[in-house]
Amino acid sequence: MHLIIDANLSCPPSELSSFRDVTLYAKIYNYESILIVAPEGTRSSYWNWMRKNAIKDYVSEIILPHECIDVKAIVIKEDASLPWHRMAFFSNGLKIKALHSYSTSIVLEYLRLIAE
Repeated sequence: MHLIIDANLSCPPSELSSFRDVTLYAKIYNYESILIVAPEGTRSSYWNWMRKNAIKDYVSEIILPHECIDVKAIVIKEDASLPWHRMAFFSNGLKIKALHSYSTSIVLEYLRLIAE
């Protein structure tokens, strides 16, 4: 299974260390690849941003939105709720607006549960 992350989550207000933690633990949990989805014409900007801030270590590739069709993946999008029904303590959902110390721990637990 792949992990697909919205490119906006790699930039402020997300904490850079939290973004890197999510990609690191996705590798530890044996996700095949960590893909970043960026709008057309912005891939090089995001890649340069990630390289400059040392957060691309575990990122496999930056792809366009149409390239992730028919890919078996867990998707983390900005302003979208993850399917929290898999985690008993969030039944109403939790919107991810940025990756920071609080939301990262929840996202990591979600990724761990899905990987099992």
